[in-house]
Amino acid sequence: MEKIIHFTVPEKMTPTQAQTIERARALHQTWEVKVWQDPIRRDGYLLERYWTKVNSGAQLSDLLRIDILYKWGGVYVDADLRLLKSLDGLADKFDFFVATADGMGLEGALIGARKAHPAIKTLIEELLSNEPDWSLSPDRTTGPEFLARTLKWNRDITVLPRETFYSYNWFETHSRRTHRHSYGEHLWVCSWKEVDRAIVTPARWRSGAMSLIKTAKRLVKPALISGIRTWRRIISLDRLASEESKFYAVCGEIVVKTVHGFNIVVDGKDTSVSPDLIFGGYELAEEKFVKRILCGGDWAIDVGANVGNFCMLAAQCVGMFGRVFAYEPNPRSRRLLSKSVVMNWMFDRILTRPVAVGETAGSVRLAFIPENLGGAQVGHDEILNSIFNETVKTIGSEHLTVIDVPCVTLDQEFPNDLPIKFLKIDVEGYEASVLKGARRLLERRCIDFILIEVLREVAGSRWSELLVQLNWLTESNYIACTLAADGSLVEHKSMKVALDKLEGRNIVLMARDQYVF
Repeated sequence: MEKIIHFTVPEKMTPTQAQTIERARALHQTWEVKVWQDPIRRDGYLLERYWTKVNSGAQLSDLLRIDILYKWGGVYVDADLRLLKSLDGLADKFDFFVATADGMGLEGALIGARKAHPAIKTLIEELLSNEPDWSLSPDRTTGPEFLARTLKWNRDITVLPRETFYSYNWFETHSRRTHRHSYGEHLWVCSWKEVDRAIVTPARWRSGAMSLIKTAKRLVKPALISGIRTWRRIISLDRLASEESKFYAVCGEIVVKTVHGFNIVVDGKDTSVSPDLIFGGYELAEEKFVKRILCGGDWAIDVGANVGNFCMLAAQCVGMFGRVFAYEPNPRSRRLLSKSVVMNWMFDRILTRPVAVGETAGSVRLAFIPENLGGAQVGHDEILNSIFNETVKTIGSEHLTVIDVPCVTLDQEFPNDLPIKFLKIDVEGYEASVLKGARRLLERRCIDFILIEVLREVAGSRWSELLVQLNWLTESNYIACTLAADGSLVEHKSMKVALDKLEGRNIVLMARDQYVF
């Protein structure tokens, strides 16, 4: 990507705008900084025909940034977005990047794109072929809603984690804080409003009011509906739990509606996760915790996704422009997961990887029994005294399937220091290897919360190796926590205390000093 930063500003800059631009220059001394200031000279831009039709400076700025990026390439930055560190890492890694403040829209306050990028061309073609109704609000005509509906299914773009640039939203400016790995801070100054105030018409006022109401509904309504549905289903679960018997046919594939509202495909013959999912009681405290911490636009990683209960829940929380990276090497479980992704229309946000995750990249041996999908184990022949060995003995080794699968590391998969909200690790005794392969991410505290299974009978002879990794994490960068029934965290002084207090299967590791105020 070209090393150019673009700003568009009105004829009279505010002190905030001037300071933002000078800060960008100081952080990017090898970059070119272009300031496009009113009045802009016509220079053959593709969207020039609309310049005299716009009803606000915001719409004009939106059009300019698209044209400028198409012609010059580089990174467009709003003059009220304060950069906190160099954009070199992002520009070197991605051909096109953008971020979201709520997981529902794509914010145009910062867009990076190489010259003539296909995604920018798509935006231009959409505007030229379908001229907007300029009486509508900028949000709908040229801003976040326009970017979202035009680029939603575009696979040439990277939507960065929310907190890369939007640690707080426009209605949260009372608690200004930035993530330790934020690249910038959007101040939400709305600098164009002063320019636009003189030309406000009744139609524009109504349009602006409707836009504000629509934005509020977009943020509040999904959370409210989700909360009501969850409450109703939990009440329903309590009622079902009092019944004397529950059953289902142990055969074929079964579609289950979870307590969270989405459907999931499970294997009726599976004796591990399927019964709990079908009867609605699968790790509810962990699920409540996920719903507590994930917001629209966040990134989540699910290592050992199985049939996808947790990654589907995470996808529901992060919205269409959040991202969930689901790692599942077992072809049977992954097939069921893929069906659930399609069934719930979540292929826009769940990225499924058919690989194992470990300490080094290469190939590993995966063993599993089709009737026990939750017990698939990497390197089973190297692990002694594990529950998997007992399962094989009980069901019969003739049902055991062993295959070679590719293996990656998390450091390799996520080479940039970005604010990743959540990592779940459930890999039947291989957890220590996953942590070793994420050394850089963990040392840099790129991941805020880690939910990890810690059962001695599952880890078997790898238990001591797992303890070494957990103790290393809690000695410096993370706090050991257990989960209360409502999904809230209970902090402990050490990993040993947390393990002594543990009543379930999972420990939560919470990164220290997540935010800078």
